[in-house]
Amino acid sequence: MATELRKTGIPVVGDVFFASPAPQIIAELSDRCILEVNNAFVQLFGYERSELIGRAATELGLWLNSADRDYETCVRGKSGNILEISILTAPIQLAGKDCLLATIFDVTERNRIRRALQESEAKFKQAQCVAHLGYWERNIDDGSITWSDEVYRIFGLSPPNDGSPLSEWLHLLHPEDRERVARVIEEAQRGLRRYDVEYRLVRPDGEVRWVYSEGHIIRDEQDRPRRTFGIAQDITEQKRAQEALRRSEDRTRLIIDTIPVMAWSVQPDGVVDFLNQRWIDYAGLSLEQYVKDPRGPIHPEDRERVIEKWTAQMAKGECYEDEMRLQRANGEYRWFLVRTAPVLDEQGNIVNWYGVSIDIEERKRAEEQLKDFNQSLRALSARLNGVREEESTRIAREIHDELGGTLSILKWDLEEIEELLSDTTNSDLLLDLRKKVAAVIALTDNTVRAVSRISSELRPAALDSGLTEALQLYAQQFQTRTGIAVTCHCEPDSVELSREKSIAIFRVFQEALTNILRHAGATQVEITAGQANGDYILTIRDNGRGITEEEKSGPQAIGITGMRERVHLVGGEIKFESVNGQGTSITVKVPI
Repeated sequence: MATELRKTGIPVVGDVFFASPAPQIIAELSDRCILEVNNAFVQLFGYERSELIGRAATELGLWLNSADRDYETCVRGKSGNILEISILTAPIQLAGKDCLLATIFDVTERNRIRRALQESEAKFKQAQCVAHLGYWERNIDDGSITWSDEVYRIFGLSPPNDGSPLSEWLHLLHPEDRERVARVIEEAQRGLRRYDVEYRLVRPDGEVRWVYSEGHIIRDEQDRPRRTFGIAQDITEQKRAQEALRRSEDRTRLIIDTIPVMAWSVQPDGVVDFLNQRWIDYAGLSLEQYVKDPRGPIHPEDRERVIEKWTAQMAKGECYEDEMRLQRANGEYRWFLVRTAPVLDEQGNIVNWYGVSIDIEERKRAEEQLKDFNQSLRALSARLNGVREEESTRIAREIHDELGGTLSILKWDLEEIEELLSDTTNSDLLLDLRKKVAAVIALTDNTVRAVSRISSELRPAALDSGLTEALQLYAQQFQTRTGIAVTCHCEPDSVELSREKSIAIFRVFQEALTNILRHAGATQVEITAGQANGDYILTIRDNGRGITEEEKSGPQAIGITGMRERVHLVGGEIKFESVNGQGTSITVKVPI
């Protein structure tokens, strides 16, 4: 048949067949026996021509069928390699026999490229889906819009076959955003701005989504806008995250603004970038004003020390703590404890400094008061020790001089009487004896009175009859001794105070009158005492010069400190009131 093919009356056909760059094969229609193959077929399948002639085409995987004029299939070459081919068949007549002429096209590379393109498109769609990012194109002339599948998904719509009109898209926009988006589109088409906008859309199911859209406008030679293409991205989750962050920041700021301390933050270069509301209210300065002069609120006497220490701690990157006076809006300075700590990133670099300023003015005042009080206590202790020594010396002297001398004389006289009585019965001697006895009796009486006086000074005997009687008696003695008029309004004791409370009130009373005598320059004293609401209340008023705050609380106020301590030890309270030039009032209140 091959010879006949070459000896047909149309020799050109044979030459064209063998010279064709496309692999071709001729097989009998009845049994698909291969009658001839061209050179390109031999090269494609890797067989020798002699290995192919006379074989059935099906052995090569070629299912030639006159009904399937064009189809694709996969076959193996001689070396076992897979070939993707497209077969185009045509019936022919050769030497009176029905045959098939099949042209083979190697589509392996084409299919590889097509599959790669399909894979790329699938990845692109997947990327769009993951990023919630779709693309769109708009024909400005007719208003139609073409959307990618992801845009339809974002909008909650099903893809139609033709372009969607602009009016349909605008209808999806949130009513509050339509006018703004339409204005952005118009201004972008006029070249006044680039097209990028965020808007809300309402899906057909009623869900509201946030979308960011950005586009580029294509213009013709006359600079007229013709087409626009761009992207649309679903940013709903970003917006929700931003809103959650904003709410969190608002809550944090509210907490920071309401905490009872002044809080602030500083950038790594030392510039303050945040002040809480309490700080702003205290200093009366805005953040901008404070940044211009951050040293301004610091007390001039503290400024150099504070700045030097803060600069050193910043250079080291270490926590800072210091006490300083800061000026408030009304010009007053108050003491603050300032603490600052750095926040570091993963590399150990300072991201920011955060600090607080805690008002310690009351603590400072308490410390000063405690310091003064301790000084007063030390002075009081020294005074008490001195008084104790003086009192011990005086009592010893009194006893020695008064009682010791008197008792010695008494002893001598008694010894003399004893001698006289034993040596004589003379009447004259007996007369002398009686005189001696009388003198001894008188001396003894004086001794008794001296002992009584000394005992009374150590503890008034009148206290044994009640506090009121002791106060009245001492007031009379004070008036007699000093000449200062004393008016006493003392109610009888209805309930007896304990010994400790009675002594404490009486000693305060003594100290008050002593101070009036020494310092007040008063001519009149009024005393009221009595019981009311479960307390014993003693009030002493004079018409002297008054008492100053320094005299009441200064380190030299030994007597007043002692009075406070006595009253405090029995659970009472004492109050000093004074008007300059109008006297002083002291009120002692002790629970019964």
